Amino acid sequence: MEDRILGELRTLSLTVLYFWILLSVFALHREIILAHFEISYSEKFGFALLNALILAKFMWLADLLHARKKAAGRPLAHQIIWNSAVFSAILLACHIVEELLIGL
Repeated sequence: MEDRILGELRTLSLTVLYFWILLSVFALHREIILAHFEISYSEKFGFALLNALILAKFMWLADLLHARKKAAGRPLAHQIIWNSAVFSAILLACHIVEELLIGL
């Protein structure tokens, strides 16, 4: 049981790190583009780690709920398309909720 917990924590940590790097690069890209138009985007850099934690948690929960298992036994292309669609929908939903909360 302890090995499983450590394995899950390691997976979650790596997912958070991956999302943090990815979201930081996206925020840096937006900052560079908007700086050309003299628009400040710096305040959103702080959201990268928070977003990474939230997104990784939702991805981890989806994985625990076996969201990717529905495509098991099908051709590899179908599995890839299914997994991409499921996890993209989760990320899109999280992004929409985040923007709504920021707007409030």
